[in-house]
Amino acid sequence: MKTKDTIGFLVAIFLTILSVILLQNSGKRELEKMQKEISETVLEKTVTNNLRIIASLADQYFLEAKVDSIRLDQLIKTKEDMPLIKIDSSVIYPDIIRRNDSTLSATLSNGDEISINYNPIS
Repeated sequence: MKTKDTIGFLVAIFLTILSVILLQNSGKRELEKMQKEISETVLEKTVTNNLRIIASLADQYFLEAKVDSIRLDQLIKTKEDMPLIKIDSSVIYPDIIRRNDSTLSATLSNGDEISINYNPIS
């Protein structure tokens, strides 16, 4: 009788440990999923903010230099404010910003595009 009790006790412990491991793994997957979603949201907000800063700086440059377009790398060289922009190498920003553009867009590494309306001051 003691052997049956011992075996039953060991099986109960084994099932408890197995349940804890399974719960831990499912919780870990949920946590990883949440972290990925948060990272994607942060990247989207950062890119949107970068596009707004680029639009603002381009506006200012167009007014001061009286030109209709500027390459992004030139704009970066002309403005001290560019350290405000957090550039992620996986994001493709427009090479040229034009005064007559109606939107500014950036492409994420997964192919998604983030755009903002752009209405430069004439």
